[in-house]
Amino acid sequence: MHVSSRFKLFSAYKGKAFLCNAINGEIMILSEAGGKALEALRKKENIENPEFMELLAQKSLLFDSPEEENNIFEQACIKSWDNYRKMAPYRYTFILNTQCNFHCPYCFESESFHNKNESMQKSQIDAAFRLIGRQMEENPDQKKANIEIFGGEPLLPHAKPDLAYLLDKISSYDYTASIQTNGYYLLENLDLLSNDSNPIKVIQITIDGPMDIHNIRRISHDGANTFRKITEGIDAFLALHLPIRLDLRTNVDRDNIEYLEELVSIYEEKGWTQSERVSFIAAPVENRSGNLLQTSKLLSWSDLFDRLFPLSTDKGGIYDLSIFKAINYFRSYFYNILNDLPTENPLFPKVNYCDAAAAKYMIFHPDGRIYLCPESVGMEELAIGQYYPDVVIDQTKIALWANQTILQREQCKSCEISTFCGGGCCMASLTKNGAMDKPVCEDTQEIIASYFQKIAEGM
Repeated sequence: MHVSSRFKLFSAYKGKAFLCNAINGEIMILSEAGGKALEALRKKENIENPEFMELLAQKSLLFDSPEEENNIFEQACIKSWDNYRKMAPYRYTFILNTQCNFHCPYCFESESFHNKNESMQKSQIDAAFRLIGRQMEENPDQKKANIEIFGGEPLLPHAKPDLAYLLDKISSYDYTASIQTNGYYLLENLDLLSNDSNPIKVIQITIDGPMDIHNIRRISHDGANTFRKITEGIDAFLALHLPIRLDLRTNVDRDNIEYLEELVSIYEEKGWTQSERVSFIAAPVENRSGNLLQTSKLLSWSDLFDRLFPLSTDKGGIYDLSIFKAINYFRSYFYNILNDLPTENPLFPKVNYCDAAAAKYMIFHPDGRIYLCPESVGMEELAIGQYYPDVVIDQTKIALWANQTILQREQCKSCEISTFCGGGCCMASLTKNGAMDKPVCEDTQEIIASYFQKIAEGM
């Protein structure tokens, strides 16, 4: 008999342990004796407990051979991957321009990217939509595409005619859109957002702390008080009661992590935490693109998770934890338990970290090129082709990204928790390890262990 290699034990309470099964997604609570027996079996020691052995077999923890386990694991992953490629909607991002009125010290876009001073032309928008339309016709069962709008800075005053044209185009296809902006010119674009045909459903704006902290991180070229201008725009936007969700993001490193609680108080004073249309996100500043010169102030994912958890919606706070992808399944599992909902739904293994691995994410740049990852935009060697003036797709470039699943990465295939994390960011792997099939785990093991510890403390 062969004991599964794809489970993880986490301390629970009173000597008990959580058992997390990466094959079927089941979470069990083992007694201290059960945990010791399972570890003994892992070490190939014999135990005399037929009932326990039968239970392990029923729970997909005991197999006739390693080959049987590997086969069941691979078949589950292949089924999940095929379902994902068939059902996950295409995503498209328009880099409306490369200019920005801010010069934030941690921006993942390089200085050379911004200095190119490029803007998307109407003819390029038309060309991109011809490609999108063709893909939708070839995949009639796909959900409608969601369009993401980014920059540079898409709300710059000189970009407004191009933005209006893009929004009209999105509406004509009956697609929805989201936009990421620094928020400085939100007030000047409320007329576009108030339009009855406006397709934007989500706006993301970054606020990096209280005014003094924010203003030394989110820096305007003209030295203006960006915090005041942005918050005035948000107040005016919320007063319109538009059917648009506002995501307020904080990019966190060692310079501003101590101000999260104060920022929560500011949000509460503003009344923003009472709005059902506002959500709050905090994410670590990263160097996935390799463009940051100063990395000593970066936080680990696990450090931010430990600091953020008490302030999260899971604990009655405001911050959404879904950015920590590896624990999303567990959060849903325990939510169902707490609300007397079924937990028998099968686990669909998370075999990929993002849409780039399925080539279902295209980013249109003003230079006419197509990229698969926001962090790679402007790196011409990573472009997969062009959409303008003619469509040219380089399959050899796509092959670099395609099928970057946990089955293609040896380290992930044998990992105890890979079906929950998806193998990590491809771009981070390329930047830090020189190859996409060499994963960067971004503290996944530590975050999951910390999450289970916090669950145990609350029991």
